[in-house]
Amino acid sequence: MTVVILVRKRAVISVRGVCHLTWEVRLACGVGDHTFPSKLTKKIRVEKLKVYFSGENLLTFSPIYKHTKMFDPETLGFGDSDFGDNVGGLSGVGQGYTYPMLKTYTFGLNITF
Repeated sequence: MTVVILVRKRAVISVRGVCHLTWEVRLACGVGDHTFPSKLTKKIRVEKLKVYFSGENLLTFSPIYKHTKMFDPETLGFGDSDFGDNVGGLSGVGQGYTYPMLKTYTFGLNITF
């Protein structure tokens, strides 16, 4: 199993010029697989059986989520208009200039007869 964890600290300045110090911990990537023993697979007439999983951006922890779930901490930048208090900001009315980090899940099954 392989796991990649990112930890970041950053300062984000809203449209009003307020500096917000924030951090994030992100489970960026996870990959794992399992090959079943041949004793078990021969009972179901299979030579090899392997299942696997991979995922990206699986979990994110950040104090900004206390205020809103609308923003991804990685997409917030200096002067981000979607985060500004006078443009809707934390109310969730932003202008839509940023896109959230997409979560990707992949499951697979490898069977050899």
